[in-house]
Amino acid sequence: MRYKQEIVIEQPKSRVAELFDSSENMLKWFPGLLSFDHMSGEPGKPGAKSKMVFKTKRGDFELVETITLNNLPDEFIGIYDTVGKGMSNTMSNRFVALSDDSTRYEAEVDYTFSGWNWKLMSLFMGPIFRRQSFKVMKLFKEFAESQPRSAETEGS
Repeated sequence: MRYKQEIVIEQPKSRVAELFDSSENMLKWFPGLLSFDHMSGEPGKPGAKSKMVFKTKRGDFELVETITLNNLPDEFIGIYDTVGKGMSNTMSNRFVALSDDSTRYEAEVDYTFSGWNWKLMSLFMGPIFRRQSFKVMKLFKEFAESQPRSAETEGS
């Protein structure tokens, strides 16, 4: 299952990427994220792995993020494996400057499932996955727009 989404953020591209690239910030805007812990590799570099723990109505679950590309402020790609659940997704995040104070955040998500139960469920759950992804993008937008511009972007 693959889909694309985009949203415009009223902040300079460099500031959007700076806010996006912080695991500490992620705890402030990503719903249900309890922790983000580095596991291996050089943080922020391709091959680095981190464990993300989420709390949901159905209980806690873990994802392992593996960075495959970090070319910020332009692009960040990660693979997110759901521990013990047979589900994985690759998320490509791109940031495009629309003006000095406006950035388009483009996300392309590609889910893969193992096991017939996940594959069958994905047929029905597609719209829910899309809505959830867009909700997270909107929350990031709200967070980013609520943050002051950094000293580097002042006057740009």
